[in-house]
Amino acid sequence: MNTLVRKTIVIGALVLFGVMSFAQESIKNSTEKATDAKYFTCNLSTDGESLEIILKEDYPEEKLVIPTTIKDYPVSRITIENPLDSLKEIVCPDIPVNVEICYALGLTKLTIPQVRNLEELYLAGCKNLKELIIGKIINPNVIRHSAFFNCGLECFNVPEGVEVIESAAFNDCKNLKSITLPKSITTIKGEAFAFCFLLEKIVIPEGVEVIGERAFYGCFNLKSITLPKSITTISSEAFGRCSSLEEIIIPESVTKIVFEKNIWFPVTLNLKTQARLRQLGYSEPLKDYEGLD
Repeated sequence: MNTLVRKTIVIGALVLFGVMSFAQESIKNSTEKATDAKYFTCNLSTDGESLEIILKEDYPEEKLVIPTTIKDYPVSRITIENPLDSLKEIVCPDIPVNVEICYALGLTKLTIPQVRNLEELYLAGCKNLKELIIGKIINPNVIRHSAFFNCGLECFNVPEGVEVIESAAFNDCKNLKSITLPKSITTIKGEAFAFCFLLEKIVIPEGVEVIGERAFYGCFNLKSITLPKSITTISSEAFGRCSSLEEIIIPESVTKIVFEKNIWFPVTLNLKTQARLRQLGYSEPLKDYEGLD
């Protein structure tokens, strides 16, 4: 690698039409330092108008800054899988991109100025990611299945416009202490927040009717839940093993909730909450989770 390369490396490449591979040489970007193209490959998009950047696993540097264009082709997708632990920070270009980064174990900071489609954002296994900076989101409708599985985030504000949180979207986020849900949310699917050990409070916004199976299973420190007046169904084990749960706030306008089979609330619930659940049709005994966690 030439002497201009420092801790920040910028992807650069020559697209060889026909074989769709990068030239194995150092290429200079007009505003950034040179980089060695042996660490990268790319493909043309199906419409032939943009590029997908793919980082190879042996990329050795601490910071990666991805350019807006490569040989006049805009970068539209970034894929990184199992990079070396030395990679600590990634900065995406300030144009709409789709990003998929899997098991970047050393990654602590990620900046995405513009997300093209939130449903394509995938950061599973980035267990040390503490700082996620997202600017504009073009299409925010859905957070995909396992999008943040085992991610290291401590807090997250779900963007306005998101309607569906798919199954296991935040599953096993062991450091997640705070999650804010927007008014646009209508669906929380199964195991969406299961095993978020440090989560203490959740407010489900108006419009959500069903809480999916095991949606908050194993959230051992969850103490308070606020449900909306739109709620109709609490699915099987939605709050299973929430062994610290003390209070469920349910609007007085709610007169009935369908409690599916295998719904167990913990014995830690205060008497007011217990009475309210019985009033709404809950008939199972409270569960003693002591010793099961």
